[in-house]
Amino acid sequence: MSFNFSPAPSGQPQSLVTSRTMTTITMSWGRVPCLQRNSEISGYRLTSTSRYSPTATNVTETGGERINVTLERLIPSTLYMFRMVAVNIDGLEGTELLFNITMLPVEGT
Repeated sequence: MSFNFSPAPSGQPQSLVTSRTMTTITMSWGRVPCLQRNSEISGYRLTSTSRYSPTATNVTETGGERINVTLERLIPSTLYMFRMVAVNIDGLEGTELLFNITMLPVEGT
């Protein structure tokens, strides 16, 4: 028995744009460039950890053509580390996009 997997995407999501409040972050991004997809992209996977719980990882997945996500109930003034990848139809991940974002502080502090 042999399996034929499509090659993993060689590119990463493009042009990340974020907006944030004390407890919510909204992200949108551009699709992996056509010549770097190598097969059909089934969605994007975003993992996040915070400095207060570095071993706890939250995973958010988008499906199909969706290129945005909103995360809620985050902790004010907290640094979050994010990893975003495109995922192809066989579940293989592409090149990762790594970035950090600190949430806004509580007003008046």
